[in-house]
Amino acid sequence: MGWLRRHRVLLPGVSVLARQVSEVRKVAEKRLHATVAGAARRADPALPGELVATLKTPEGARFSELERLRRPPTRTTGTAFARALERVDEVGAYRLGRLRLSQIPPNRMAALARYALGSKAPLLERAAEPKRTAMLTAVMRHLEAKAIDEALNLFQVLMATRLLNTARRKTEKERLSTLPQLEKASRVLARAAKVLFGELSSTHTTYASRSTDPCGRSGLAYTALRRFWRATMPAVETGHYGAVEDLARNRVNLNQVITHWPDMLKVVGSLVTNQVRAYDLLRMFGREGRPPPLGAAFAEYGRIAKTEHLLRVVDPVDDTYRRQMNRQLTVQESRHKLARDVCHGRRGTIHQPYRDGMEGRLGALGLVLNAIVLWTTRYIDAAVAQLRAEGHEIRDEDVARLSPLKHKNLNVLGRYSFTASVPAAGALRPLRDPDAPELDEDESVGSE
Repeated sequence: MGWLRRHRVLLPGVSVLARQVSEVRKVAEKRLHATVAGAARRADPALPGELVATLKTPEGARFSELERLRRPPTRTTGTAFARALERVDEVGAYRLGRLRLSQIPPNRMAALARYALGSKAPLLERAAEPKRTAMLTAVMRHLEAKAIDEALNLFQVLMATRLLNTARRKTEKERLSTLPQLEKASRVLARAAKVLFGELSSTHTTYASRSTDPCGRSGLAYTALRRFWRATMPAVETGHYGAVEDLARNRVNLNQVITHWPDMLKVVGSLVTNQVRAYDLLRMFGREGRPPPLGAAFAEYGRIAKTEHLLRVVDPVDDTYRRQMNRQLTVQESRHKLARDVCHGRRGTIHQPYRDGMEGRLGALGLVLNAIVLWTTRYIDAAVAQLRAEGHEIRDEDVARLSPLKHKNLNVLGRYSFTASVPAAGALRPLRDPDAPELDEDESVGSE
């Protein structure tokens, strides 16, 4: 735009620009539809016809096959779970995972699936090719993952309500019957723990007095409920760990890490290339507290980093790491305070019952926070530059402690006015004169 104005080129009107943008979007949509439909035909020439057949309403039925496949299970019964599994098989029979759609961004496929899911079967049937095949392909790919997730969720609910609750009630009855013996054993354990912690406190008095955690507690108190792990390589001798020798009683199973190392690298590569979501991995590795062998290997590997973190926290000589933790916690708390003040409507709570609405509000909040931080950073830099130009001594260590998350000068109440004005050549508004008289509350509210 700047080049066009400087060279006096006639700019198109708003309506012309809008029409050109609309034409470009139509071309992009047609290319997307052609690419998806072409991939479906290359995978199986009969696949488009099979997808279109799901739009027909079978004889004696009230809705089409596509509408039936789109409906999730609504009851928590064994029959409903069996139907959910049948739905997974029916959707998976189209084998849409064989389609090569890696060149299409996932968000474009998700948007196409959302549009098709919100359309009725007659409207999809009247759509022209290749748009109809593309929308049906996107819907079926979406339903493959959705049907599996809904079947797993139903299975989890059934296990919790029909099996685990019964076992839990039976266990509770047995526990109540053993309370007298449990009370006696608890008294013995309390006396033994008192003696044990007394011995530990007397042994590590000097070490604990010099080591503190970010909250100011002693290092021994900080690590009392945490486990230290030692990693011993095969055929490699290790030395003495000094004051923490008695803490590192647990050993990392390096053989398990070495065995699953190739698979661990594949998982990391899948995360980096966005082939799999971290949420899906955590869900698979968690599995009700019983992780698979690969998940256990990741846990063993993570214990090494966890032990390094704890050792740096309780280091009695160098407290740099603890100071960094304190600084990071302060930054996070300041950001949360700013977010709470900005998101003040409805007491800062998000009431959208659907995920897209919540993600939209959170994304808008993040955009506003970034704009505030950018605005404050530029004006802080301008203020520091002006003070130095006036001859004031500004130390670099003081500048390093300035935070763009301070927002006492911002007013989030009142009416908002948005104008499409851009300061010339990146100029900023004049800075406030600290010697000028303070504005009244009403005047300051209106000026912000």
